[in-house]
Amino acid sequence: MGPYGILRFNYPLLPDATQWAAWVVALFGVINIVYAAFVCLAQTDLKKLIAYSSVSHMGFTLLGMSAMTPAGISGAVFNMFSHGIISPMLFLIAGVIYDRAHHREIGRFGGLAVAMPEYAGITGLAFFASLGLPGMCGFVSEFLVLSGSFPTFLTFTAISATAVIITAAYYLWAIHRAFLGKLNPVYKDYPDLVWRERLVLYPLGAIAIVLGFYPQAILGVISPTLIQLISGLRPM
Repeated sequence: MGPYGILRFNYPLLPDATQWAAWVVALFGVINIVYAAFVCLAQTDLKKLIAYSSVSHMGFTLLGMSAMTPAGISGAVFNMFSHGIISPMLFLIAGVIYDRAHHREIGRFGGLAVAMPEYAGITGLAFFASLGLPGMCGFVSEFLVLSGSFPTFLTFTAISATAVIITAAYYLWAIHRAFLGKLNPVYKDYPDLVWRERLVLYPLGAIAIVLGFYPQAILGVISPTLIQLISGLRPM
C-alpha cells in the first residue's frame, strides 16, 4: 500500500518533490533489497525468512518506480502484483508445516521431501517464483525493474542485481536443510497436503507460472497509465 500511495498521490500532486527525492527512494530500495537478503541468510525460522524476503523484494518496487522509465515503473507495479501472489503462497506454506510440527525451525527438519513430496514440490515452486526463476512472474518483475533502472541509477542497479545471487542462496539453503538428506524419524508419519491446502496453493502457483509466460495480461493494463504518469518526469 505504501508504493501505491506514492504513485497515486505523490507523482501527480507533487511532481517536483517526487523528482527531487527519487534518488533517496531508490537508495532505500537498494538497502531493502541487499540488507534484507543478508538478513534472510541468518534466519532459522521459516516464517521470518519469508517475511524478510518480502522486505527485500519490495525494494525492487522502490527502485523501479524511482527510475521513472517505462520499463522501471511497469516492473515496479508488476512486482507489487506478483508479490501479492507469491508472498501469500509462501506464508501459507509456512502455515502448513507449522500446523503439523508446531514449530518453524528450519534446522529441526530434514528429509521432508520423503514424507511430504507434494508439499516439497509446491514449496520449491514458491521459492523459485520468489527468487526470480525465468518462466515465473518474479523473474518478469525483477528483469523489468533492473533493465528500466539501469539507465538512471547505474550503480544502484548493479548493487541490487547482486541480491539475486543472495536470494538464490538463502532459498536453496533452506530447501537443503528442510527437505533434502535423511528423513528425520520424528516427521515420518506427517500427512502430505490435504484438499483445502491444495485448493489455496495450487491456484496461486498456477497464476505465478501463467504470468511468467504471459505477463502482458497485467502489463497491457497498467503500462499505458504508468507511462502517462511519468511523462515529463525524470529524477533530478
